[in-house]
Amino acid sequence: YNFLMLTFAAAVFFLIITPGPGVLSTAGVGSGYGVRAATLYIGGLWLGNNLVALGVVSGLTAAMLAEPSIRTVLLYASVCYLPWRHESPWRVQRLPLLSEAKRRELRAG
Repeated sequence: YNFLMLTFAAAVFFLIITPGPGVLSTAGVGSGYGVRAATLYIGGLWLGNNLVALGVVSGLTAAMLAEPSIRTVLLYASVCYLPWRHESPWRVQRLPLLSEAKRRELRAG
């Protein structure tokens, strides 16, 4: 039992100290597109994570996954959503990268 707890504690430690995809992608957005874009990106990450957490904590996710017909509906809805999202007018627009001069100007204040 103690060995399992030590193994679990070691795994949690390494998960906590390593940056996840959100941290790395935020760094990429910030360095490529600037502080404003990175701030909006962080807001989107925060909103998405909290919506998922709300679904899990409220038991909504367990209720949906317990009923096979709901799972099937969600499967087909997600399959239809991805192509629609790809062609959606609300998809993320590609922003031009900051020039080196603009980066120096933003760093200088």
